[in-house]
Amino acid sequence: MASPLPFAHPADLVRADQKDDHCRAELRTLLLETSEELLGGHAARWQGALQVLGDASYAWATAAAGSSLGEEYSELLLVENLRPAGRFRRLLAAALNAVLVNGNWGEWLMLFLRLHLALFYLFGRYRHLPERLLNLRAVSLAERPYRSFSYRPLGFVLLAQAIGQLLAKILQRRSGADVADTETLQAAMGNWAPALPQSRLSAGRPPRCNICAGEKCGLFGGGELSLGSRRIMRVHVLDYDTPEGAKRLRSKALILTAPSYVTASLLKEVCPAAASALEGIRYPRVAAVTVEYPKSAFREPDHGKGIVNGFGQLHPRSQGIRTLGTIYSSSLFPNRMPDDDKIMLLHYIGGARDPELFGGIQGLTEGQLVEATHKDTVETMLHPSEASNLPKALGVRVWDRAIPQLEVGHQDRLDTVKKSLGIEGVEGLYLAGNFVGGVALGRCVEFGIEIATEVVDFVNEVKIKEPA
Repeated sequence: MASPLPFAHPADLVRADQKDDHCRAELRTLLLETSEELLGGHAARWQGALQVLGDASYAWATAAAGSSLGEEYSELLLVENLRPAGRFRRLLAAALNAVLVNGNWGEWLMLFLRLHLALFYLFGRYRHLPERLLNLRAVSLAERPYRSFSYRPLGFVLLAQAIGQLLAKILQRRSGADVADTETLQAAMGNWAPALPQSRLSAGRPPRCNICAGEKCGLFGGGELSLGSRRIMRVHVLDYDTPEGAKRLRSKALILTAPSYVTASLLKEVCPAAASALEGIRYPRVAAVTVEYPKSAFREPDHGKGIVNGFGQLHPRSQGIRTLGTIYSSSLFPNRMPDDDKIMLLHYIGGARDPELFGGIQGLTEGQLVEATHKDTVETMLHPSEASNLPKALGVRVWDRAIPQLEVGHQDRLDTVKKSLGIEGVEGLYLAGNFVGGVALGRCVEFGIEIATEVVDFVNEVKIKEPA
């Protein structure tokens, strides 16, 4: 039976999908901000659950209303057998799509989803696999629903890429190993398989990594580095020049602990979507100012346990103190100060909100940074009479990119990176910088153990044919 209304154009389906993604992200952000106001620092442990709650709430609300905000925005109606889709079908489609998007699936399913997306761009039906399984389509309610352009060229490109990946996997399976010889793949696939670079590093430079026959990259070696073209084999090859001669290492897994902006530069060519997500992580400027005061400069604290006794202090912005925090170096570390009549402090000043509240530290000299932290120290620890007596500056270091900001929506950003790497077929690559696991020293150690466990499981699962 023909539809009395035209089926929606792919452009309208894409636009509706983007609008729904935006609305879900806004709802997740609202829940996270509310939880932070109510729970403070304890809200972080509930971040994942709140994101799931936000997505589930949006699914329930749109199912109850009979249409999503994206559908209303694009003037679409979701139908089943030319009748408005029921609430149960809508909820089931949303649940299945959430499982596909957030699940840690194998490369075969990711390849299948890419083929499905190519079919959508070619024929304009069923943007998401759950909609195909549940026979849900969208019709247009717009006065002018027709479009004069087509997404078919994009569909052909995606289909060609998927077929190329499929041929590579078939060749790998026939060879009886996950890693095939580079020349064999090139002979079978022509331009699909890039050449493995033969040049080696000069002494003293970092190792090069070839991501599955991709172009060479130098990890942590500079801003112009790249991971090269699309990954087609499950192995990392690192060449070293050593005093004993050239050495080659093959690794099933590769761990990157570089900052997010360095990692983004490495991933830009192999996975632009992941690189773009990582580039959005902010690293504000922070200065570390180490100073020395005479012990007599400090006033006796109310707790009666002695001056500068403990780890240090942190200053919330609500106090009006510019210094972010201070470490009591001479109290924390034994014998740090050889003179018992001296006190050593390490101040941190700057941060994400300093430009907004105080104008930023980018234009301050070392002397001005010492003066700024001294002013705060007088207010928090010193006798008022010490205001004009500057401390002895032992060292000032400005970090232009200091600490990654794990802001609201950060987990969504990391999920985007993981999903994008999966879509591009990048496996065995683990991001382990402090922008992933957290910046505290203890958390870095814990996260290192967690990543190591994942890598061990992956290495035990993947089998690589050793070179002759």
